Amino acid sequence: MLRLRAVADLAAYAAVARPFLVAQGEAVHSLALGVLSRVEAGEYADARFWVVEDDEDGAVAGVVQRTPPRPWLVALSPAQDPRDLADAIAVTFAGEGLPRDLVGEAALTEGLARELAACAGVGAEQVMCLPVLACERVEAAPSPPAGRVRAARPEDLTVLVRFAVAFQQEAMPRAELDVDALREGLVRRLAGRHGLWVFERPDGTVVSMAEADAETPDGQRVSAVYTPPAHRGRGYAGATVTAVTRDVLRRRRFAFLNTDAANPTSNALYERLGYRVVGEQAHWRLAV
Repeated sequence: MLRLRAVADLAAYAAVARPFLVAQGEAVHSLALGVLSRVEAGEYADARFWVVEDDEDGAVAGVVQRTPPRPWLVALSPAQDPRDLADAIAVTFAGEGLPRDLVGEAALTEGLARELAACAGVGAEQVMCLPVLACERVEAAPSPPAGRVRAARPEDLTVLVRFAVAFQQEAMPRAELDVDALREGLVRRLAGRHGLWVFERPDGTVVSMAEADAETPDGQRVSAVYTPPAHRGRGYAGATVTAVTRDVLRRRRFAFLNTDAANPTSNALYERLGYRVVGEQAHWRLAV
């Protein structure tokens, strides 16, 4: 049997969660590791954490992270049964409601979501399949279009907010959208050390963005790759992702991506650049 132990102290949680996630596969769990690093940097003020423990000997069997409004992130040792984690979650959150959105390794998340849905007497569905890609070397960079990739500046805030909102609406159409939180996060990152990049055309128009946002022990995640529909198909995203990936690889061993399996255009671009699938996560939702 398993139990969930809430950990209020972030440093204490990180001391347990980070080595556990790395041991289970740094690339596969780069999303959870990256989110943890962002919490440590001051983001997600409402973050909550639990360590999954064996009820008999207290051994660490998994971790659970909640960073509203994003889905809950779950990780479990392959030796454990998702049904036991579902039972532990049902007991722990009986008074406040089961988590609705879950992200983790594909097989684990499906099993967990179906068990929780059965417990609650509701349905469960897969929202998105999320292959995890890793890159150690840029292999075939596309010819860049006219313009340049540059670091984002505070004066780019308005366009960055517009792109970030559009990105979430397109990539996660059913996720809760908090424009103020998006803006605050961008302001905070623009004011400090950040990995926000944009493609600027010769006329000064910003037409694409990408971000190297969350660090793992040996890597960094590339995310929020977005180009407005009117500017797609011209190489702006490819040039931006290439520059961001190269910047990451100058400092880290790996660059990571979580991509949508249903987007063949983006996936083909990442593969040409040298990204390779190293695992698969999934987003599941309970109809509660």
